[in-house]
Amino acid sequence: MIGGVINHPDLEVMNWDLHYYIPMAEASPHIHNDIPKPFAYRILPPFIAGFLPFGEITSFKLLMSLSLIILNISFFYFLYKHDIQQSVAFLTVVLFMFNRYFHTFFIWNPFHLTDVWSVLLILWIFMILDNMRIVSVLLFVGMFVKEVLLVMIPVCILHWRNRFSFLAITPAVLAFIILRIVIRTDSGLGIIDALITNGWFTITNLEFIYRTLLNPYLPLMPFPMIFWRDTVGFFRRYPHFISFWIFVVISSLFGDNAERLVFPTAIVFYFLIAKIIVKNSSFFTLILLVFFCFACSFHPYMGLFVIDTGRLMIVLMASTFGVFICGLLDWRKMVGESVAS
Repeated sequence: MIGGVINHPDLEVMNWDLHYYIPMAEASPHIHNDIPKPFAYRILPPFIAGFLPFGEITSFKLLMSLSLIILNISFFYFLYKHDIQQSVAFLTVVLFMFNRYFHTFFIWNPFHLTDVWSVLLILWIFMILDNMRIVSVLLFVGMFVKEVLLVMIPVCILHWRNRFSFLAITPAVLAFIILRIVIRTDSGLGIIDALITNGWFTITNLEFIYRTLLNPYLPLMPFPMIFWRDTVGFFRRYPHFISFWIFVVISSLFGDNAERLVFPTAIVFYFLIAKIIVKNSSFFTLILLVFFCFACSFHPYMGLFVIDTGRLMIVLMASTFGVFICGLLDWRKMVGESVAS
């Protein structure tokens, strides 16, 4: 059965983020005064959705479709720019598109433009990380999209090192502060309150640890583990990705939707997968990975295809095991060729 699109008036999703973004779009071009923190500060996507002449719901759907297309094309270019051959880059983007938390969720729920736009901005920053002026502009824009762009400030500082200038991050910091001065709201959770409310529960709850560190990356997680030497070499070559991943995980402590909140790490994870595949795997293995990831795009209600929870667990375990076997066979082949040479 096709998953379709979220039924946004449904009472079961009344406390989801979309029920803040839709009223914000309806109020555009004005500011809605009854939106709680931190949603009240994410003004740019709802503003544009409300400004378009198609009606708020249609505008969100159109903008999400366009945003996902741009994200996929940008990610392909990012991989290609980092020496991933075109066929592998294309199929890596397909692997990403089948991720039920990082991609198909947003097809089902087109109202979370803030998540997709923030990841798109982060991806563009990584693509032009040495251009401090453009990075400064993207960081500034990001403050009007979602506060997760703050994680890029220390990442940029660590990358720029001696070339760092406070002028590069000043516009973004000022935008972050001014938004919170201009838009007054007493409801919702501030940064400290969110950390106290959600953070401690997250780091002490095994389910949330699993949902943050493992579940979003299934069924591909065995690959970085099997080819651990390549994984270590990858992070040695790109040390800013380590700090980025850590900061994103820390930022997820402020919310309660673990998998979606680590969405920005998809850039690094699938880049790592592409690097491992280029070095160790055959094209046939990559086709099998596409099949396994497609199977895992199923979900009880928000996947490309609907499947009940029991069958989903079986599919997820079988696909992860299939990926493990593929990785193990490629690893043995690689070891055999190394010994033979």
